[in-house]
Amino acid sequence: MVLPRFLAIASLNTNTNVETCGLLLGNEIWVDDGGDEHGQVSYHGNGKSTGGREKRRCDYVVTTLLIPKQRGTSDMCTMDGEELVLEFVDQRCLITLGWVGSFFFGLNLKIFICA
Repeated sequence: MVLPRFLAIASLNTNTNVETCGLLLGNEIWVDDGGDEHGQVSYHGNGKSTGGREKRRCDYVVTTLLIPKQRGTSDMCTMDGEELVLEFVDQRCLITLGWVGSFFFGLNLKIFICA
């Protein structure tokens, strides 16, 4: 759902040949790999072991697409107000997992996702 949302937000810039960038924010979750006797997997946000299970792994889930204040042209995009982004992330206990950007290659729009 992140990519369609990003494309919708970036469409005004895209129509005027201006690049757009966004941040992929989310959370770390701990997953019990083995599941229970019914094959169900339990998700835990606290990272603590449950039920004596040893098999656990950490996954990252993108929950938020943040389009920061920015300036863009047909061949670059820079973020402004980094302190506002840090405040937003900190207040919501999120972590930055990656970014998404639009750029033009010739006459074609390309989307780049980096995690």
